[in-house]
Amino acid sequence: MADYIPAADANFENWQQNFMSVLSNNLEPLALLPSDIAAMVAGQAVWSVAYGSHITAQNAAKGATQTKDTARDTLEEEIRPFVQRLQTSPLLTDAQAACASPFVLRFQRRIEFASTLAARSNPSIPTTGGSRHSSRPTMT
Repeated sequence: MADYIPAADANFENWQQNFMSVLSNNLEPLALLPSDIAAMVAGQAVWSVAYGSHITAQNAAKGATQTKDTARDTLEEEIRPFVQRLQTSPLLTDAQAACASPFVLRFQRRIEFASTLAARSNPSIPTTGGSRHSSRPTMT
């Protein structure tokens, strides 16, 4: 047997309002006393506050998520070109790259490896002449 109470909250909200209205407006024809539905009236009041709070919080969370996502996108747009600049800087040491982000160092290593492979397969491509991370002053 299918449940007559809707599962979705929004549908339940509409259904329970209608149900409670019909009961409240038809106590006498249904041979009911206010005390017969008092527990449901109290439950409806609690539900209405809880459901309203839930909707408010859900909308606030959506807004907060949108704000967070926009802020992240903006920050990423600022970070990426700067990381690219650092990756090509001869002043960046392995230690600094590792502290900033292991991914920065790994990406740089891939660039250097690809450059070395290209130089080996084509002798006309100049190589860096050894490690570019020799004893240089470190940034603090």
